[in-house]
Amino acid sequence: MKLQTYPSHCLFVAALLWSTTALGRPADLPIKRAKAVAASSPVVMDGRLDEPAWATAPRFGGFVERKPTLRASPKDKTWFSVVYNRSYLYIGVNCLDRNPHKVRARTTARDTFAVFSDDAISVKLDVALDKRTTMGFVLNPAGARLDYRGINENKMRREFDTRWH
Repeated sequence: MKLQTYPSHCLFVAALLWSTTALGRPADLPIKRAKAVAASSPVVMDGRLDEPAWATAPRFGGFVERKPTLRASPKDKTWFSVVYNRSYLYIGVNCLDRNPHKVRARTTARDTFAVFSDDAISVKLDVALDKRTTMGFVLNPAGARLDYRGINENKMRREFDTRWH
């Protein structure tokens, strides 16, 4: 697999069912929900979000920081959209950054928690719909990937391996 990254866009794709979850959400924050929509056109995995499917998909944002300041409003906007077809679930994330030259991506190894020290995208899917068990996927701009199975937000089993791009 060849991963291409671009300063302001990244594309994450998982061949899984998707649902939102309240796992890891502090009790005083509202539950936010996003809806996946059928892709209106084929999606090309090239790191760009320029297909008509992305233009017609709803955008979801309103993120808060985890680091460096917990729950702070980020200076740069991030949004995501979710589309699917008969075979795949596609999660497109647009990460705007006023200083793309400062993006940190030192880790290149597969299945290491060191990826959380880099700038990275993390997606958790509650495929069991039990608000307890998640399948997590992490990707950084250098191509490091981590997939794991999470239980109760405090146990992350990285020996879980699945196929995703």
